[in-house]
Amino acid sequence: MALIVQKYGGSSVADADGIKRVAKRIAESRRAEWMTVNIRYKPAAGGRSQRLPFTAEAVDGAATSENLRFASAVAAFGMLLRDSAHKGTASFEMVDKLARSALSEDKAGYRAEFVALAARARELAEEVRAAQR
Repeated sequence: MALIVQKYGGSSVADADGIKRVAKRIAESRRAEWMTVNIRYKPAAGGRSQRLPFTAEAVDGAATSENLRFASAVAAFGMLLRDSAHKGTASFEMVDKLARSALSEDKAGYRAEFVALAARARELAEEVRAAQR
C-alpha cells in the first residue's frame, strides 16, 4: 500500500524514521478502524453529558452478507449505466463478481436474471467503445 505522509512540523515526523513510524501507525489504523461515531447524551435527571464512542471496524468483502453484496452490485450497475461521477472504481467486472458471489439465495431466479442483464450491458458498452475508436 502506498501512503504519503506530508510533514507539517513537530518532532514526531522530524526525520525519515519518524515519518516511517507515523506512516505505519496510519496504515495500521486504516486497516482496523473504518470509522468512529461519537454520541453524546445527557441523563434525564440532569448532570454532565457523557460521550459514547462506537467504532466500526473494516470488514473483508467476503465476510459481508449475500444481500449486501448483491445490493452493492445493483447500485454499482446503476452508477455505471448513468456514468455517475460517484462510481469510483466500479466496473462491469466488479458488478459481475459481486452479483455472482450472491446467487445462492435466488429461489425465483431474479438474481441470475440480473447477472445476465449486467453481462449484456457490459457487451453493449464494449461495442460502443469499439465503435467510438
